[in-house]
Amino acid sequence: MKIELNNEYKLKENKILVNVKDKNNNIKQVSYDPYLYGAVFNLAKKRLKNWHGLILITGGVGDGKSSLGDGICGLDKYFFNSIYSINNIVFSTTDFESFCDDLNNFYQPIKYDEAIEGATNQDMARSSKGLSFKKKIVQKRKKKHLYVMCIDELEEYAWKLIKMADIWIDVKVYNMTRGYFDIYTDKQKIKSKYLALKNKQYYIANKIYPDKKNCKFMNYEDIFIDEEEYQKKKDKETISEDKKKEEDKLKKRDDSIMRALNSGLTQQQTANIFGLSKSTIRDTKAKRGSNI
Repeated sequence: MKIELNNEYKLKENKILVNVKDKNNNIKQVSYDPYLYGAVFNLAKKRLKNWHGLILITGGVGDGKSSLGDGICGLDKYFFNSIYSINNIVFSTTDFESFCDDLNNFYQPIKYDEAIEGATNQDMARSSKGLSFKKKIVQKRKKKHLYVMCIDELEEYAWKLIKMADIWIDVKVYNMTRGYFDIYTDKQKIKSKYLALKNKQYYIANKIYPDKKNCKFMNYEDIFIDEEEYQKKKDKETISEDKKKEEDKLKKRDDSIMRALNSGLTQQQTANIFGLSKSTIRDTKAKRGSNI
């Protein structure tokens, strides 16, 4: 089935004005920087032919990364006449993979907010979750998703994601005012800037200029996604992930304790090795039994 992209807009005072459907399915006019609009539209056209698209967003805490991410996903929803709801926002690799596995969300955008898990630094990227995350992106490429990922610094992304990135947007505060960004659409620039920053070659990084600098964006919060609903999901998911990490840490500790006991060490010897009380070792043994 051939898909025709929506591309109706008005140009006013160097801003693209688009009539989109908001969270309540009402028509609302929103504005976009023309360069950003063109970049996301060209990426939409590319996805019709060449599978998926990846946009990386960086910026300081509170600078507006998530808000701009909403605006981009809302624009992508408009282009494809698709869906962008709270279900399209994920905070963990587990939720990301579940969304990718859904059979009914072709062409939809996914905003991976606070995308620390699986997307950052080499140690994290090589972890089971990190490898599974990147594998899922490649495996599900024919679903033609748009991946929008938000992390503070470019250096925090894994090299594999940098090589895949179509657009990098660096959100910033300019003259004490939020709502500005620099945008890179040249893939070689993104790679070169990443390597220079990663290797602390700041004199080289400073010579790699954005394709467009000091662009402005409006506040897209509470337009496409209910802000209260978003905050509740964020709190729940981030707390859930912290709890999972703590449970995994505790399980590994208990596994090690049981291996020590099964090797013939006494409870007191095991307690001394792990710096725990004998009662903790005893409770662990009672909970786990005599075998791992």
